[in-house]
Amino acid sequence: MKRLLFLVLLGFTVWIPFCLLGTPSAMAQENHGLRVGERLEYGVSIKGIPVGEQVLTVKAETEYQGHPAYLIEMELRNYAAFSLFISFHEKDVLYLQKETLLPLYVRREVKERKKTKTEEVRFLFEQKQIEFIEREEKKVKQQVFSMDSPCLENLSLVYYLRIHSHRQADKDLLLLTSRGPRTLNLVFDGIEEVSSPYKKTTAEKIIDPDSEVIVWVSQDSSGIPIAIRATKKFGTIDARLVSVK
Repeated sequence: MKRLLFLVLLGFTVWIPFCLLGTPSAMAQENHGLRVGERLEYGVSIKGIPVGEQVLTVKAETEYQGHPAYLIEMELRNYAAFSLFISFHEKDVLYLQKETLLPLYVRREVKERKKTKTEEVRFLFEQKQIEFIEREEKKVKQQVFSMDSPCLENLSLVYYLRIHSHRQADKDLLLLTSRGPRTLNLVFDGIEEVSSPYKKTTAEKIIDPDSEVIVWVSQDSSGIPIAIRATKKFGTIDARLVSVK
């Protein structure tokens, strides 16, 4: 179940449009509604059984290499009761360019049982490149990918989705994977009423047919993902918003 919870909780973020090319300044957004201190908490269940939790926090407004930025932290872990079956802890640090919410840098540390893996990604907009470094035990893997269009990764997509309407999406959607940026498809499947421990609300239902992941995004100004569902060979996995602070 390597990175299962992480992929489920963040898999919904593949539905992010970016219609403009170039540097982050070419995609400025004045009102994205992010606030320092915001904390989103999700619960994850498999076949209806709660197995883990995820927390996303806007920690600070700061700078990253001269760019005004938001500092975002994400923590994901399994419940202690399931430690015999799933032992998983991930912590991410992300710098988002303040105007556009495009990623500047992300560091990801994943602990699964006795193994620890770290990833670092630098998005070099001026050079139109992405630098990717992966470390696991004594192994180091370095890659450089071209970036002809602005590119996002899993965690940054959570926030980018909140300020960009999927109805204005370009035909090509890009997401950074370990093999480089890839193209994804987007399907809007109407408006539904969705219940979560946080609240009951109307939400836009968005589907990625390739990964068979569905996300329900609230229709209010916050644009928060309320629920996520993924269909796997072993069953249905659900992630639902528990609280917003």
